[in-house]
Amino acid sequence: MGHDYVWNEERARDRHLKPGGPKRLLAIDGGGIRGLLSCGILKSIEDTLRARLPTAEERERFVLADYYDFIGGTSTGSIVAAWLATGRPVSELRELYLSMGPAIFGKSRPWGMVFNNKFDAEELSKQLQTHLQDITLDSDDLVTGFGVSAKRMDTGSGWLLANNPRAPYWDGDSRNLPNAGLPVREMVRASAAAPAYFDHVSVAIEHESAPGAFMDGAVAGLNNPSMAFWLYVTSPGYGLGWKTGEHELLITSVGTGEYRQRFTDRHLKRMPAIQRAIFSLAGSIQDVVRNQVQTMQALSRPLSPYPINSEVDFLAGPDEKLRGEGHAHCIVERPLFSFQRFDVRLDAGGLAAMGVTDNGEAYGPRMIRNLQAMDCATPVNLKRLCDIGEAAGKLRVRGEHFPAAFNTPAMAGNANVALSLGEDTRRQVGRTSRGRWRST
Repeated sequence: MGHDYVWNEERARDRHLKPGGPKRLLAIDGGGIRGLLSCGILKSIEDTLRARLPTAEERERFVLADYYDFIGGTSTGSIVAAWLATGRPVSELRELYLSMGPAIFGKSRPWGMVFNNKFDAEELSKQLQTHLQDITLDSDDLVTGFGVSAKRMDTGSGWLLANNPRAPYWDGDSRNLPNAGLPVREMVRASAAAPAYFDHVSVAIEHESAPGAFMDGAVAGLNNPSMAFWLYVTSPGYGLGWKTGEHELLITSVGTGEYRQRFTDRHLKRMPAIQRAIFSLAGSIQDVVRNQVQTMQALSRPLSPYPINSEVDFLAGPDEKLRGEGHAHCIVERPLFSFQRFDVRLDAGGLAAMGVTDNGEAYGPRMIRNLQAMDCATPVNLKRLCDIGEAAGKLRVRGEHFPAAFNTPAMAGNANVALSLGEDTRRQVGRTSRGRWRST
């Protein structure tokens, strides 16, 4: 089919992906067990949007897949994205992390991260099989747009895979297997194959050829996938061709907690080379994420810009700061989209600024190191990640971050608002995206 595919509005996926009307994109970062922190932010987003619905029944049944037309993620963010794209609520996602985290990160291998990967990926595969079963990219269980990022090591290329029937290779050809039949759990497992933590994933891509070797999307510079998926949904080559513009495209970017690694000269000199390499890779991933947030904010006009660093802050000009304007400086004549980043600084200053404490006491260095780790799944650390995520969501998520132009008709307070969204949008989102996973 590829670009010739005709949209079928009887399919929830197609109603979301089909161009026309304002569109909404949600992108979730990677970060291992820190995905639990993003759950708190996502819960506040879900609650904020749910409150716009007029009846108790509609509010009870609302999930983020009813609002967002595309949900994409990297690594742990791909787990979150798959969960949400199958029409399940954030509250159940939080419980999934609390049960799945200790099972996956409970026991590390001897000499892990040096001579072999730190954890046995078999447990991760088992958990994904349990919760995602055998659904494929073409499955109706995906009730909205869904995408993951990964790094294909055998070809050295970054990959974006989505349930987009207009994408190249969707149906396959004489050489390539169809992307439509790829199991979602396999794609998520590939996106989450963090180097030094899990083995890479082998995925059959071509007929009668060696499988592709995939690793974590962060290796391709896509730990924050918001920019990549913005290009995906708007570039004609992928077959969607969504419109750009501040009132045409809403992009919500959710992080899993960010921090800066700091090492003295003496510490670096004493550090084994393999450890320096691992820390350098982790540091570069964080740097790329910050640069991408800075770029996305520079191409838009976020209501609450996320601070970049002490030099450029959030790119506001000196005159704007003097006037007390909250918008970041936009480097294009007109914003290309409406963008908002939600994240948490996982250091002493960031946590103190949020008013987050451990039973009234400031978080100590060891506690903060555990919060920053991708794999610390102890009960006390899981609770702290939950608490911090919930605090961040309540403190930072506001209704103004989701302009009325992007309301679904069900959220509209009156017929005039619904009419202003256009006939295309009313058809697209007037029907909810209920899948077999929806709680009743």
